Amino acid sequence: MSLLKFLVYPLSLGFSVSSFAAQPYLGLQVGSNFFTQKQTITAFDVTGEINRWQSNDGFEGGLLLGVRWVTKPTYLLDAELFASYNADDISVKNTLTGPPFVDHLDQNLGYSFGARILPAYVIRPNLSLFGLLGYIQTQLKSNSLDGVTEGLSGNQSVIFNGVQCGFGINIDFNSGFRLRMQDSYAFYGSRNITTPSIGLDNQLISFNIRPYANQVSLSLIKQFS
Repeated sequence: MSLLKFLVYPLSLGFSVSSFAAQPYLGLQVGSNFFTQKQTITAFDVTGEINRWQSNDGFEGGLLLGVRWVTKPTYLLDAELFASYNADDISVKNTLTGPPFVDHLDQNLGYSFGARILPAYVIRPNLSLFGLLGYIQTQLKSNSLDGVTEGLSGNQSVIFNGVQCGFGINIDFNSGFRLRMQDSYAFYGSRNITTPSIGLDNQLISFNIRPYANQVSLSLIKQFS
């Protein structure tokens, strides 16, 4: 009986079983990231903190692979995997309170990948509004420069896991192509990056980083029946 209830449940929501036929799609995505991060820097029992917006000096490009379900004429549901590469460089200059030195942390956003769902509401035959929610993983490559000698103190690749949410517009064409305009936000947890300071006898400097990202992107998607 429980299996029967499971099979009948979509009908109780006003959906038809045939409307759940999966329609796979493949897409290309390009856009830009706007990056902000909160840093707490610690060295020799002193602390400094910075919280500022950083913008990209490159672009983001990637691939989408997903499936669309049409639940009703006015409701759509997309589920997709995505992977992208970010050509963003973030240069942060930090002044610590305490000893008279400055440390630099140069950061490059690397790859991102994840999975998300995009429920949509059709407002016109070829136009729909959607929200998105999903998981994202992003690589952050960091080079720290010692402020006393300007020598390279450390080179690390740190992985951040986070939650992505956002909204956008789909424009569907009769040829099976779809144009997506999207504004999304990623919220990551914090990580510690610890590097030696060459100019201060290799004493450790710790950067606690909590990044956020806002991505504006445009995607061209091909829908397969």
